[in-house]
Amino acid sequence: MKINIHIIAAACVLIACFAWYGIWYIGNDLLDQALARASTASSAQAQSDRVAYTKRIGALVADTTNDRAALEGASGMSIVSIATLIESVGTKTGIVVKVDSAQSQGSSAAAGTLNDFAVVAEADGSFAQIIRTLQELESLPLPSTVDQIEIMQNGGAGGADHGWHLNIRLSAFTSASS
Repeated sequence: MKINIHIIAAACVLIACFAWYGIWYIGNDLLDQALARASTASSAQAQSDRVAYTKRIGALVADTTNDRAALEGASGMSIVSIATLIESVGTKTGIVVKVDSAQSQGSSAAAGTLNDFAVVAEADGSFAQIIRTLQELESLPLPSTVDQIEIMQNGGAGGADHGWHLNIRLSAFTSASS
């Protein structure tokens, strides 16, 4: 029996093709399994990170409960209460602090947001009293920032020293609308 060389060659090529297809199929299957394991590990890590983040946020919320309550109480002050608080600083420092104006700087109509009020105040006294007043105004127990400070020496006739004058502009934040 004589076997044709062409049939043997075609059979070898067909066997080689099936072998390469088998290798490709096994390799592709192994790659899919590796990707599935990596995806599972990544998902588990992401879930673990979310749980840790949630725990950190919960701890932060628990740690800041008193601070948030104090801020909420301070931010709910009316502008009249804020002006009274600013003027009361003068009693601590021994001078009269007078609030000249308090204007809204663009209040928001959305509930639960803070409104910005510009408060302008002035005071007269010795340099030490002015500096002490500034220290007290910068550390008021309400959400506020000092925007502008102007300190001038009061001069009298003949160069007599009559103390110092303070002008200060603060931004006070409150959830009250006026």
